[in-house]
Amino acid sequence: MGESLSRFSMETAGTISSEIPMGYRFLPTDEELVTYYLHNRVFLRPLPAIPIQDIDARDFYSNPPDNLVISSKSERESFFFIQDDNRGRNIREIEDGRGFWKSSEDEIPICDRDGNIFAFKIYWTYFTHSAKTKRARKTHWRMQVYRLPVHCYKEQKLVLGRVKRNMDK
Repeated sequence: MGESLSRFSMETAGTISSEIPMGYRFLPTDEELVTYYLHNRVFLRPLPAIPIQDIDARDFYSNPPDNLVISSKSERESFFFIQDDNRGRNIREIEDGRGFWKSSEDEIPICDRDGNIFAFKIYWTYFTHSAKTKRARKTHWRMQVYRLPVHCYKEQKLVLGRVKRNMDK
C-alpha cells in the first residue's frame, strides 16, 4: 500500500507542477471544497485542475497519516476522496494498533449564503497508540471530513478529507 501511494504521489506531483504556476497554493474554503470538488465528484461532473486522490476507507484508515500525505515544508494539507466511509463510528483504529483517528462527534452544518444546509463537516484528531490503552497521545495531525446530505447519495458514499499537519508541539 505504501509503495503505491508513494508512486501515485510522485506521478501526481509531476503532473501538478506542469499545470500550476510556480508559487501557487491550493487554499480552498469549506464552501469551495464542497461545491467544486465533492459535489461535482458525487454527481459525476468534471473537477477543476487540482487532482484529489481517491482512496478506499479501508486503505485510508489502515495507514497512519504520515504514510498517506506528500511531505512538503510549504504544503501542510493533503486532500482525499474517501470511498465508502462508515459514518457511524467516532474512533477509527489504524490496523496495526499504532494509532487512531478520533472525531469530535459534532457534525457542523455548512450553509450557503441563504442559510440552507448543503453539507456537513466533522473534525478528527490523530492519536498514537491504541484507543484501548491509556498511553494514547494526541498528535499534530488533524482532519476535516466533508459530506453531503444523505439524500444526495445514490449508492456508494463518498466524503472529502482534508488532512492537515499542524506545527510540531
